[in-house]
Amino acid sequence: MNLENIKCFLTLAECLNFTKAAEKEHVTQTSMSRKISSLEGELGVPLFYRDNRMVELTAAGREFYERTKKLVESYEQTVRTVQNIQRGYSKDLRVGIGLYEDQLLGSFLGGFLKRHPEPRLSYMQFRYRQLLDQFQRELLDVIVTSDQYLNELDKSQVESHLLCSIPWCLAIHKDNPLSQAQEIGAGMLKNQTLITMYDGSVSQVWDHYHHVFPFQNFMYVNTFSTKMQMIRANLGVAILPPFLSMPEGGEVCLKPLAPAFTPRNFYLLSRKEQPNHWASLFVQELVEALGDRYLQHHAERE
Repeated sequence: MNLENIKCFLTLAECLNFTKAAEKEHVTQTSMSRKISSLEGELGVPLFYRDNRMVELTAAGREFYERTKKLVESYEQTVRTVQNIQRGYSKDLRVGIGLYEDQLLGSFLGGFLKRHPEPRLSYMQFRYRQLLDQFQRELLDVIVTSDQYLNELDKSQVESHLLCSIPWCLAIHKDNPLSQAQEIGAGMLKNQTLITMYDGSVSQVWDHYHHVFPFQNFMYVNTFSTKMQMIRANLGVAILPPFLSMPEGGEVCLKPLAPAFTPRNFYLLSRKEQPNHWASLFVQELVEALGDRYLQHHAERE
């Protein structure tokens, strides 16, 4: 199966326009049509519905798109890796994090690179399912992640270290009356709007939280930055991991919850029999740096 034909298919699947796809791939529209027809002939299935007015993926086309996109990304990553080795960049260290973990790593990254300036660091952030997907496809050496999708891992191939298991806190604007309380009881939240990145349906979000905390309403955001923006605007409150810090004297404060609530724990993952020396060293030093600071049996409320 011709890789160039697959790349043309991916471009057309994203554009759904032969003229635009041909321009992006620097081929003629006739050549683009031939490549797609050749691919459909090899597969024995139509990948697109097309007429004079529209181009649309078939069900088979949608499935082929999802699978070949990953294959092409993996191929291109392999090409880059091989080329980097030839150029002398064989000491890459690829670290991935989720939505919150940049603060969990804190100043560790800078200290690690000062102690070990040799590796070429790539540091990337993803939503948790994509983060795990990148790790499973060996596009990342090490990830720091919540436990949201860890049941999908083949644990026989993965080395994991628990980094944080202590209860989460409630982030509140300083003008919210709840900011005066020492801790926030469940009953105190019945008039509050929860700002959440939990991307399930309304009923799933409700079930996830309401059995513990009777929030009046929920507001969905898709990034930590927008979550903090909503809190700073005093439009709601949010439950955040305990390792996050807020600037002193700022608009937002963190309060402990009662009962204690730990929706997610956080782990450091790498592959067993790690071929990358720098990844192994990174894991070792991060585990030593954090110690049991955020582990349940030593949790303390300040």
